[in-house]
Amino acid sequence: MRFKVKTILGGVFHEKDWFNCFVRAAGGIAAVPANATIYEYTATLNAAQVVDGGGSTSTATGSAIVTLDDSLYTVTTDVTWQNLSGPTDRAHLHFAPIGVSRSDADPNTWFFHEVIDNPTTACFATNNCAPSSGTAHDVLQLSVNDGYGVGIALGLFNNPLADPTTLPNSFADLINVLNLGDIYVDMHTELYPLGEIRGQLGVAAVPEPSTWALIILGFAGVGFMAYRRRNKDAMLRVA
Repeated sequence: MRFKVKTILGGVFHEKDWFNCFVRAAGGIAAVPANATIYEYTATLNAAQVVDGGGSTSTATGSAIVTLDDSLYTVTTDVTWQNLSGPTDRAHLHFAPIGVSRSDADPNTWFFHEVIDNPTTACFATNNCAPSSGTAHDVLQLSVNDGYGVGIALGLFNNPLADPTTLPNSFADLINVLNLGDIYVDMHTELYPLGEIRGQLGVAAVPEPSTWALIILGFAGVGFMAYRRRNKDAMLRVA
């Protein structure tokens, strides 16, 4: 089952919200289940990585963040892109090592997920494709024994004669293949129907403990300053 989550940007950020944000952030860390692990992968999308359809000469760029939660068994994908040659009808997660065509790596499409899922290329005619610059957010709900076919894709890539029914296909296998760097994000347009830009996903850099400490101290400092200023203004009004 898949479901979409809308993100709303905007609004007024009040001074007191700085302090509340820090408190809520600390609470959010504590709210994560003790047995949950969050895996994050990032990609830079560009034409240089495209191998299908004879490649791409596009100047478009993009970025992607894919996050896996091994407690909720969710795959969350956020993609941002700029300056495609035109509207985009599709954006996918595919199995294929870097520099390899998905048609060669996974000819039977065992692993394939639509991040942007316009039903057909008819959106070009009806002018309701996603824009040439924009963002997309997608959440894929899986289960502990569901790797969305990626374990089978990897097994057949390594041994084309293997029996698919004997190959593993769990959520842990999906994490493993992402750790290997064998999944990418791509985006399609009318000019480049087989892919205009592509980005190979890799394990995101993890901040050092000292960096986390500075971030937390920074939030605390901003919150405390806003809190003091609010109290000072209240005292002046009373006076």
